[in-house]
Amino acid sequence: MVSSRLLFDLLCEWNRWAGQRGKVLILIVGFSLISFVFAMVLRLGDVLFFENPDWVGSEADFYTLSSVYDDGRQAGVSQQTIASLKDLPYVTDVAWLRTRTFDFRSNDYALYQPLALVFEPHLVDLLQLEFPATDKRSTGVWLTQRYWREAFNSDPEVVGKYLTHEKLSNSVPIRGVLPQQFNRIGPWSPDILLPADYLRYVTPFAPSSTLMIDRFLRSVPEYYGFFKTRRPIDVERLSQEMRNNDFSVQGMQVESHGGELNIFNGIMLDQKSATMLKQLWTFSVLLVIALVSIFSLNAFMSFSNRNLLLADEYRVLQTIGAQPIDLVRPVIVASVIKMGIIALISLGLNVLASHFISMNVHVTRLDLFSLDGKYPYYWALSLVFITLIYATAIIFPLMSLRKKTLFSRVMGTNRGYKQLLVGQGSLIFQLSIAIIATIAAIQISKQQLALFAPFNFNTSVQQVVINHHGGRLPIESIEDVRNDDTNNALALSVAPFDKPQTLSVGARELGFEREFEVHYVSQNYFNQLSAQVSADTRDWKSGVVINRTAQQFLAENRFNIRATPLYLGKILGSHRIFGVVDDIPHGGRFKRDQPTLYLPLSTVFSTPQSYTLYLDERMDVSSSGALQNYLDTHLVDAQITSSSTLKAVIDAQEARAQQLFYFSISVVIITLFGIALTLGYQVRSRLQLEKADYGVLIAIGAPFNALLIKACKPIAMGFGAAVIVTFAGYMLLVHLGYLHHVNLASAINLIALVLVGLITLSAVVLPLLKLTRSQVIDLIKQE
Repeated sequence: MVSSRLLFDLLCEWNRWAGQRGKVLILIVGFSLISFVFAMVLRLGDVLFFENPDWVGSEADFYTLSSVYDDGRQAGVSQQTIASLKDLPYVTDVAWLRTRTFDFRSNDYALYQPLALVFEPHLVDLLQLEFPATDKRSTGVWLTQRYWREAFNSDPEVVGKYLTHEKLSNSVPIRGVLPQQFNRIGPWSPDILLPADYLRYVTPFAPSSTLMIDRFLRSVPEYYGFFKTRRPIDVERLSQEMRNNDFSVQGMQVESHGGELNIFNGIMLDQKSATMLKQLWTFSVLLVIALVSIFSLNAFMSFSNRNLLLADEYRVLQTIGAQPIDLVRPVIVASVIKMGIIALISLGLNVLASHFISMNVHVTRLDLFSLDGKYPYYWALSLVFITLIYATAIIFPLMSLRKKTLFSRVMGTNRGYKQLLVGQGSLIFQLSIAIIATIAAIQISKQQLALFAPFNFNTSVQQVVINHHGGRLPIESIEDVRNDDTNNALALSVAPFDKPQTLSVGARELGFEREFEVHYVSQNYFNQLSAQVSADTRDWKSGVVINRTAQQFLAENRFNIRATPLYLGKILGSHRIFGVVDDIPHGGRFKRDQPTLYLPLSTVFSTPQSYTLYLDERMDVSSSGALQNYLDTHLVDAQITSSSTLKAVIDAQEARAQQLFYFSISVVIITLFGIALTLGYQVRSRLQLEKADYGVLIAIGAPFNALLIKACKPIAMGFGAAVIVTFAGYMLLVHLGYLHHVNLASAINLIALVLVGLITLSAVVLPLLKLTRSQVIDLIKQE
């Protein structure tokens, strides 16, 4: 015997949901997902549109001056260009930074050309950077926390020691270790921060040539400018005005990098990533809207259906004196418990997502989704939002019980025009979401299936990354070098296997751009990897090798790869296509279809900061004296920093992609299940309202296919409208530049339409079969 009023109410509510508890579970999971995604969308939107990066200590409004390429990548401008901002009357403060490698050395640690973020001392005050307390900002070096941990083994005694440089007469003192937010600044992971005064020692001129050094430093287009203004400015107008000015330095000719001068609102060092994040944010907003629409409708229909089933019980309770609060109280208590469960699940999703992001994604905001940051505020706001939706879904059906006419109309056999229109619109919306989710699920599943496809190259090849302090490997004769263990030739690339450069290709020839991966490799690279090439690369001195995906992409866009050179921008120029190689998935088999091009090492103009060698797996790199002797012959202080097989490299890539796959497919499954559940409710409600009509048809001997056609007619119209809406929306996104144009009649799209059609058909057939098993007299009689 239950003596507690609260427990009795909960027990009654539990019994009232008998047979529908699965629906409650789906609603809880769905609203938990909405709460989690909605909180992330709010937090990400705050970061994208209202906050400066976390390494900037000031909350003031800044502008960034830089150059931008056609594909969104940024580059610097000249110091002279930034200095011109000081002449504008509405500009109050200006400073700059740039990146450069410095070949610093240490007596106690092996340092290999650390990446320095070179800053103008005034930048510290302008952006209120959190530097260790010191009054000396024009000399010395500051270590990032990551570099201090990796290169100095977190030695607490390193502060106060000195670094040396062959072009500096005096040693450089280590001033301090910076907070962790400096580990990632824009697109860079700097090792050290260095004052601007040291730039004068690493120019092509002697330190005594102060005039030429000054001109050179003012003309090199490698600086990113930041400034504040007294009033908001029109960045497009000012950008255009500055493009029309001549900022060249007299007596100094510097080759342009091909970027166009541009001013951005806020601190902007990586527009390409910011654009991708904004697109992700936009799609996340659409996902939230879709999920809210689906599960709100689902909840409303669930509570409406529940109240219809319990209408007689409520009337009896009211007859014996129950007050409205007595009917509402059990629902409120149960809903509070459900909201608690939703809060716990969404919090768990946040913890998992934060762990995944911190392990696998470079983020400029380290506390983006941290529970000790701003995220809990947005998480609480999302719970309030979910509570309002849930309360609305509960209250409106309960209010209908107090209106006998409305309640009777819902149970009647006829519906108004507005009700039918709203129902059909809801059906079209849900089917559109189902089509989009199914296309996404099939695309993701296709990528997952690629994991089971065999590699078309030798994954046992060993990748060895070499750092050095100077020198140059003889790339012209690298193929002739043999190691002493296996007598196999060495192959060489400028960057590691899984870290290619990117380049936009096709603007001149195709009229639109597509991002290609770019690898600079030796002639025997493909032979070492046992990859099939359509040409003999022993004769490969110039030209470009493309992979099968790139060949297909160019062929689909009517580009003649045999007769027409491929334009690779102002720096690289045009190259004829030398051959075609089978796809090599540098980013894992999830990215097997990435268009890729390979250039010979002869096209590399500057000395690489590191080299990547490809050797036989059986060779013990750590104990190979011949390899080390070969490296020492050509490089200064050569050191092997990492060694692993290509299979291990790819497995690491695919492990991260697989985690993302599991999360994505879970979202898709929950979405589809929710849509299927809602469709089932709609069809059952429609059949319930029209059961008398079906009873008459069954009574006169109508076949099942006639009943099915009648039931499917409004659903089929909704499905056709959903297909049109979905692909019209896709064409709009292509026109706006958010998506690449693909074949609408592709196999993936057709399979998705068939699957959604089957889901829709099953949502009609199953309730109709149940209806036909009822007695005709029960269908025809009016309640």
